[in-house]
Amino acid sequence: MQCTPSLWSIKKYWQNSLTIDMNPSYQRQSEVWNVRSKAHLIDSVLNSYDIPKIYLHDLGSGSKHRHAVIDGKQRIGALIEFRENGFPLADDFKYTGLPLPSGVSEPVGGQFFKDFAPEIAAKFDDFEISTTEVANATSGQIENLFVRLNSGVSLNQAEYRQGYGGKMIDLIGKIEGHEFFNKSVAVYLK
Repeated sequence: MQCTPSLWSIKKYWQNSLTIDMNPSYQRQSEVWNVRSKAHLIDSVLNSYDIPKIYLHDLGSGSKHRHAVIDGKQRIGALIEFRENGFPLADDFKYTGLPLPSGVSEPVGGQFFKDFAPEIAAKFDDFEISTTEVANATSGQIENLFVRLNSGVSLNQAEYRQGYGGKMIDLIGKIEGHEFFNKSVAVYLK
């Protein structure tokens, strides 16, 4: 099995969407993300957040499809669907990305891709995603890789809230580390 890292722009994913098998046998056959989750990904792209790597199986030139998605089906699907005006930005979207050139309107909640200023559309299209192309692999190796990539542990609710930070999380951290709390409060875990 040979893994080659590369960068694919969103435009490259969109242009190659018909050559990527989104439903190989090991993939979930249904869509998992709702519109809110998809819009959150688009928010991340427009506001220049890093997004997780995508893994593609390089099937070679003799196949019906050039690639099959190993990991990243929901992300690829959401990016292409947004690019094709399938859903708008979330109503509460706020642009917090890099400063835009003078006279360029920021994207706003409720906009579709077609509503973007050309500079914003280009920023979206040019966004690069870390992509690993896997070649010379047996179906067993690909299925094993799929399982390995998808067997992580999801965040619990407390960890999820911790990730958002804020004044309350900071206060809880201070209380938790205070000598009085540690000596006077007993916490029993199952």
